Amino acid sequence: MSLSTDIPTRGHQRLAAILLLYILISCPVSARDFTIIGLPDTQYYTGNLFGGNPDIFQAQTRWIVDHVDSLNIVLVAHLGDVVEFGFRSTEWRRADEAMRILENPHTTGLADGIPYGIAVGNHDQPFKLYNQYFGTGRFSGRHYYGGHFGYDNNNHFALFSVSGLSFIVIFFEYTITSGSPVLSWADSLLNTYSVRRALVVHHSAAIGEGHPPTEKGEIIYEALKHHSNFFLMLCGHWGTEEWRGQETYDGNTVYSLVSDYQGRRNGGDGWLRIMEFSPDNNEIRVKTYSPTLNEFETDENSQFSLYYDMGSPTGVTEIPTAPCGFAIYQNYPNPFNSTTNITFQIGERRFPVHASLRVFNILGQEVLTLLDEEKESGMYTVAWDGKNQAGLEVASGIYFCRFSVDRDPRTEDIKIVVMR
Repeated sequence: MSLSTDIPTRGHQRLAAILLLYILISCPVSARDFTIIGLPDTQYYTGNLFGGNPDIFQAQTRWIVDHVDSLNIVLVAHLGDVVEFGFRSTEWRRADEAMRILENPHTTGLADGIPYGIAVGNHDQPFKLYNQYFGTGRFSGRHYYGGHFGYDNNNHFALFSVSGLSFIVIFFEYTITSGSPVLSWADSLLNTYSVRRALVVHHSAAIGEGHPPTEKGEIIYEALKHHSNFFLMLCGHWGTEEWRGQETYDGNTVYSLVSDYQGRRNGGDGWLRIMEFSPDNNEIRVKTYSPTLNEFETDENSQFSLYYDMGSPTGVTEIPTAPCGFAIYQNYPNPFNSTTNITFQIGERRFPVHASLRVFNILGQEVLTLLDEEKESGMYTVAWDGKNQAGLEVASGIYFCRFSVDRDPRTEDIKIVVMR
């Protein structure tokens, strides 16, 4: 009796396995969408003016905390004019209560709370009370806080990584002039963190044709436009409520978004900006929402999408030497047969952290623990020989390496391909 030709031979099985492997290799791992929140002028909430009150401000930050997981919120950018009168401590205490909601590790599930920064507005001056309530001491030691310019927190920056992408966000104070030393500081930051995608937040700085009447946006843009990682400027301040523009230099486009609702009822009715980044679609989806009204605004200035390429940058050889938080970089070589190297980084911390590096198969089953120990801040490389916990060679296929550190619920994954 002869064998049926419908039964695959070992050669056919091997060919089918190879074809399946190539199909799997060609299917990229979906990167999770993430969100940045723009918190426009809150001065009438803290000042109890024009129908505004502190409860509206707290409703905004409480809504952000309630949606930190569902929207994967990674940063809150306060666009300035936190208060109406910068010399009134009562208003700063109200702002402190509202922003402190973002810092609660129990409700946010994050040891340092939700990362945030403030672009000091013209109404937030003089700077004494701002620095008393939101100075360097408040942020020092938080994993996302990158540092500040000079001796105060008027100009500062934040660092974060998500979905395989790394960012730097520079917060400028309102008073800025051409040739200011703070511009040189910002320029040096973008040189140091050249592989991080860069956002700028300034209370009134806008660029693009027909932008609101200010030179501050052009001053900042001219100082930083030669950095190809610079892509977005955010501001409030202007009674135009919403506006957007853009400038392009040497093929690199920088978007400019204005949002300010203080001229509306109740000091602004709690409107805020939701910017959803979708790496798989190369889109920034901008939405406008009020937790107070429980409404979205959907006109063309309030809800729109921007194209932004979030693919891997080309020609980048530098790795940032001291990012906050943590990061894992793509292994090399990949695919590999016998050995591959996996590099990861732990940002500046006061104390060692417990780091974990684990390998999973495509079914989510743990294959091997590569690392499970305390590590100081720094860059590390671990080799994987393609064997499992029992010392046996794993089969050809796709695997995932997951990196995490304690006191931070986030994880970062890379895709590894074994080809025998």
